[in-house]
Amino acid sequence: MVTSSTEQNNSLRHTYLQKLITYLLFRPSLIINLSKDDHFECLGITLNANEKKWILEIDSRRWSIDQERRHRSIEGALFHCPVTGIALSSFLNSIKHIYKNHSNTLSFLLSFFQSVIFEECIRDGKYIVDSLIEWIFNELASLNLPSKYSIHKKNLTEIIKVEQAVIVGKRKPYTVIKSDTVLDKNHIFRLSDLHSIVTSYEGVVEAYLALHQKALSITQTGDRTPLLLGNIDLSILPINYHQTQSILIENQESGISVESLSKSLAEVLLLAQSEITLEALLNHLIQSDVDPTQAEELISTWMEDGLIL
Repeated sequence: MVTSSTEQNNSLRHTYLQKLITYLLFRPSLIINLSKDDHFECLGITLNANEKKWILEIDSRRWSIDQERRHRSIEGALFHCPVTGIALSSFLNSIKHIYKNHSNTLSFLLSFFQSVIFEECIRDGKYIVDSLIEWIFNELASLNLPSKYSIHKKNLTEIIKVEQAVIVGKRKPYTVIKSDTVLDKNHIFRLSDLHSIVTSYEGVVEAYLALHQKALSITQTGDRTPLLLGNIDLSILPINYHQTQSILIENQESGISVESLSKSLAEVLLLAQSEITLEALLNHLIQSDVDPTQAEELISTWMEDGLIL
């Protein structure tokens, strides 16, 4: 059956409308624009006449009845990024005399819902916490701070990068994958899906884990709001920017593990991340002064541990 262009223009795009309703619940003021604009565009799409009529028939009181929606969304995001919450609030507390409009961390985070990044989040079906962190990075990049605060900002950024990887790692279902025990020289190794590597600096792991413990102690009662009252001096975190270090994020049966890697193991896992044959991996280890027999044993151990497949 052929549908006329008029029928197509008046049809309801249900998936789009679901996303639009979600977005408008966070941005109810846009309803006024919708009623006045004959070519109202939202989430990158212009509403057709039928869709506009359908939206405007909804009782206008419904859009603003829940005043806590954005607050609950921030609360939910903090469940996934508690370290980001306490570190960000500590950072904003340290610069509040410079940026007075950033003195309240909750108010600062609520601005996320007015951003293009939030619109893209709803349009593209992303996780709110992922888009929130992306927005935080953008906001941090736009701050013009005195040089003495650069270390606060740099430490905050590195800490958030680790938590960003932890968040993604938690979404991967834990499964035990066993590699073949008999391999030929052309077998291609790859990094296990349960592992990811973050390139950072010496001391970042220790700083992240310390802040994570602090965040856990704060949220023991289940309330995550106190995370936004952080008052930690980020400039004294023991991070050495003269020494890079790779960090391994591992999804274990008991939860997520975060640990720093030795330079040699980091090199191997980064090679596996880009995929490497057994022959090439053996050659790499031998060129690194590892005995051939020991090289084979190391590879077997990494396979048994599920690091490489």
